[in-house]
Order: sequence, then C-alpha cells, then structure tokens
Amino acid sequence: MEQSGFWNSYLPIRDAVILAMPSGGYLYPVFSSIVAATIFWILFAYIPERAKKRGFGVGITNDLLILNSHIFGYFDFFLKFHKHSPSVFQDKIHSSTLSRDDLNVALQNKVIIPIQLSNAAIQAKLIAVGVDLMKMVASIDEVINRLYAFNYFLSSKEVALLRNIYEKIHRYIPYIEMSIIESHRRDAHPLPVNPSLTFMAEVLLELQEDFRQLRSIVFSNRSTERSYVVSKIQWQFYSGQHKACAKECRRAIRAFPADSSLQTLYLIRCCLSLNQKSLAYLLLNDFVKSNANYISHRDLLYPLLSDPIALEIMQKRGNDQLTAMKQLCENEVLKTKQCISSNEEIRKYFAPPEGHDAALRS
Repeated sequence: MEQSGFWNSYLPIRDAVILAMPSGGYLYPVFSSIVAATIFWILFAYIPERAKKRGFGVGITNDLLILNSHIFGYFDFFLKFHKHSPSVFQDKIHSSTLSRDDLNVALQNKVIIPIQLSNAAIQAKLIAVGVDLMKMVASIDEVINRLYAFNYFLSSKEVALLRNIYEKIHRYIPYIEMSIIESHRRDAHPLPVNPSLTFMAEVLLELQEDFRQLRSIVFSNRSTERSYVVSKIQWQFYSGQHKACAKECRRAIRAFPADSSLQTLYLIRCCLSLNQKSLAYLLLNDFVKSNANYISHRDLLYPLLSDPIALEIMQKRGNDQLTAMKQLCENEVLKTKQCISSNEEIRKYFAPPEGHDAALRS
C-alpha cells in the first residue's frame, strides 16, 4: 500500500529517534506518548479554550470599560464643588495625578448626612452625599460581581486589581451606613468634630493607583466603539502620551469622519506638544472653517489663546464667539477660585481652636 505524504515524512524522523536512543530505543514509546498527548491537548483543550476566551473577551472588555467609567464618576462625585456640575479636576482624574491637597480641598464641603449648624452660611455650603454614595458603590459592585462571575477568563493581575478596588470603595461603607441609619438618633451618636469626608482622602489616593492600572488594562485592548476611542484619547492626552494620542486621533478621524471635531482638537493639542506646529495650525484652520462651536470645545481651545498664531487663526471667524468663550472660561476660573475659598472657610470653621492640639499634647 502506498504511504501518505505524512508517513513518508514521519517514518525517517521515527527511525532517527529510535537509533539515537540507547538500549534499543526503549524511550520511543515515551516520546510517542508525549507527542500524541501534546497534539490531543492542542486540538481538544487549547484551541477550544482560546476560542471560548475570545468569545467572552468582548463582554469582559466592555465591563472593564464600564467599570473604568464608574470609577471616573466616583472620583468626579467627590471632587465637584456643586452637586449638579462636573468637577474642575477632570484632567487630573484622566491622568491619575490628583494630589492630597486637591482631595482635601474638594472634600471639605462633603458630609454624609444633612446637619444643623449654628452658622447658617457654613451649613448652606455643605453637600450631603451619603445616600448617593451608597448608590454609586452599588453600581460599581454590580460590575465587579459580573466580572467575578467570569474570573476564569481574567488574568491573575486583573482579579487582584478588582479585589483591591472593591476593598477600597468599601473601606468606609460600614461607617457611612451607620451614620445614615443613626441620623435620627444624633443624641446617641453625636457628630464628629469635623463631619466632612476629608478622612477619605487617603483611601482615594490609594484607589487612584488602582484606577491608573485599570485604565492601562482597559486601553490596551482594541475597540471600534466611539465612546471607547474618545476615552482612550483623553487618557493618553492627559497622561502625557502625546505621540500615541496623535496616532489614535488620526485613526478615530478616519473611523468617524462625520463627528471628528473633538478628535481633531486633541490632535491639534498633541501636535503642539510634539512641536509639530505647522501641522497643528493647518488642522486648526480646517477646524475654524468647519464652523464648530467654540464654547462647546472651550476646555481644549482656551489654552490656545496664549499662542499668537493660533489666536490669529481663531479670529478669522470673527470675535463674537471667541469673546464669549473667553469670558465664559474666565468666569469658570473665577468660580473655581471662589469654591476653593469657600471650602477653605469650611475647613477653618471645623478646625480645632489655636492651641487646642498643644494643650492636648501637654
């Protein structure tokens, strides 16, 4: 019987192995068993498992992106000066560069439950966040639990990271729950000397390190969803990865040509950071011609006003929109300073009297 091409190539290898083995080739059966077991494992374990992981990978990637969004909102929740407005620290949240001072300033006006003070002006500045915080933690828990259900498809690093995030967002939940439950029994549970959430600054700094790792994992994946692409561009830009950000912006402009104003502005800012000014000014000129709204993109456009060439290009459309954007941005800067000053007043109000600490130490 004529042998197949496989056996024609296999038999010489087998004969060579047998001849090379001592004692008449008694190791040949062992060698054959290892080869057969390896082929069996590849065909019936590795390949099916890899296909299964790829199938679940899309859902896991989406849930990691949702978790990333929730934790971003968690930081923004603590850092906003007013309940219904975004924080002024979003660039630092994106880049995970919040300092202890940033957190201490922003947390001064956050309390767990509404409280009554003799100073009505200070009381009016406080924001009770306990109930909303519990809801936010529940939303994060839901995503983490969903990811844990598929922990077999996560790496050990990802599982450890989820565990760390869970621990940090739950560290003070028992105290917060107790404060909410006992809010009507204040005679039994008097308010602390300083009722603000400044005690959470340290755990938020720790969480920020986990958030940085999470974003590195999330944005190492590839996705064509616009929300994912925009989030990745923002992360790269604010964390100083301007070269990678410019590349991602170009890819996004090709993928979403009808809605590319935001990506174009990030690309302009990246080009300026990379000292590619000629390209940046060319792109800015195209952006101005597109009649995109200056005010809607003021966070990215306002810093360009200090560049004489960029300012000249932006003035081609006239000064009305430019002046309106400039005034709005200056008002926002002023309001931020006022909010910081207001929170400083709260800090001083709850600070112990001068000499109090010294008296305790003596």
